[in-house]
Amino acid sequence: MEHVYLVVALAAIAGGFFLESMVRRATMHSLPAVPPKELDDSYAPGEFSRFIHYTRARLHFGNVQGVITSGAVFLFIALGGIGLTDFWAASLATSLGFDGFNAASMSGDIVRGLIFLVILAVLSAALGLLFSLYDTFVLEERYGFNRTTWKTFLLDRIKGAILTALLGGPLIALVIAAFHLAGSWAWLAGWAVASAFSLLMLWLGPSLLLPLFNKFESLEEGELRSDIEEYCSAQDVDVTGVFVMDGSRRSSRSNAFVTGLGSKKRIALFDTLMESLQTNEIVAVLAHEVGHYTLGHIPRTVALSLIRNAALFFLLGLALADPRLYAAFGVTGMPVAAGLVCFGLVIAPLSYVLGVVDNALSRKHEREADAYAARTLGKALNIDAGASLAGALKKLTTDNLANPSPPRIAVVLHHSHPPLLERIRSLRSQAA
Repeated sequence: MEHVYLVVALAAIAGGFFLESMVRRATMHSLPAVPPKELDDSYAPGEFSRFIHYTRARLHFGNVQGVITSGAVFLFIALGGIGLTDFWAASLATSLGFDGFNAASMSGDIVRGLIFLVILAVLSAALGLLFSLYDTFVLEERYGFNRTTWKTFLLDRIKGAILTALLGGPLIALVIAAFHLAGSWAWLAGWAVASAFSLLMLWLGPSLLLPLFNKFESLEEGELRSDIEEYCSAQDVDVTGVFVMDGSRRSSRSNAFVTGLGSKKRIALFDTLMESLQTNEIVAVLAHEVGHYTLGHIPRTVALSLIRNAALFFLLGLALADPRLYAAFGVTGMPVAAGLVCFGLVIAPLSYVLGVVDNALSRKHEREADAYAARTLGKALNIDAGASLAGALKKLTTDNLANPSPPRIAVVLHHSHPPLLERIRSLRSQAA
């Protein structure tokens, strides 16, 4: 019976691989021969052909990455890699003076769990490094997107590793401690720890963590700043600052976002966005982002995430109490960290379904934010909001060589935003 857990995990990896292969195949076959009529005037000469070649190159890269990554993970698990890694972790914990082989020892279990997760993280990073290097310095470079230097690439990963250790280490230790100390309510204690950490990162991340990777400078006085502040004032949105972020250090791609919890918000514009869009189009993009906050999308999403995670932690509590879960993956005893990983592998199909639901909700929110921007921007600044937002979306899509009309299966499984053509048609219908 214990092998059911292992079979489910391996089936999830194989099923995920074949499903993703189907998505890439459907995307390849759906690529149009000519630009959609809505984008007839949006592609510069040769740009549509460049989009086709770029999309095909990314799909081929995804196929190769999928075969190697899924195959490596499948074999690692099938050949007992989880159990072997946990054995190494327990041995190292014991050599450090902790009772690593006794999962009932909280301190030993914490040290054993942290070592176990570090080993898996290093293996995962090593597996993904070559793909990241090729993606950044070959594929993205070939199509003119990459602006990342080797120094920046290396520093990003060093900073990410340090932050993971400083933030993730204590979190994991607290979760393991919760499952040792809270008895039958361990799942609730673990959920409370993880939820408090998530909320803290949501609050502190924009002001403390993002500046570690990017520079933020106040937007200079001028028409754009005046229009943004006038629009935000009309929507009763208290903006503590409008900043320009040096996104061009890593990529030529463009974006914008609004950060901050509570009544005060901070607006961040990629410097690449400033280069590619007109003033009214930038304001329209920001109006869309303000719509997310004004319509309560962020707290609603956070609340749903907390509720969903409570259910997952409840299932986790049941799974961690089942010795068969550990035995299925060759793990000795019942160490919490190994149980977390095993549970994550077994629950992967449910996580996939939840991801589909999350994407559907996100697309709904995006459509609502588009409608909000179209409805409010014209009143506040006398701007043709629909045309401005549609123009911005067209430029962002064509400049980034994004797919304006992906197949439905790709949208359902992966897209948090509606396809471009759907958004343009919706904006036009609202204007009519």
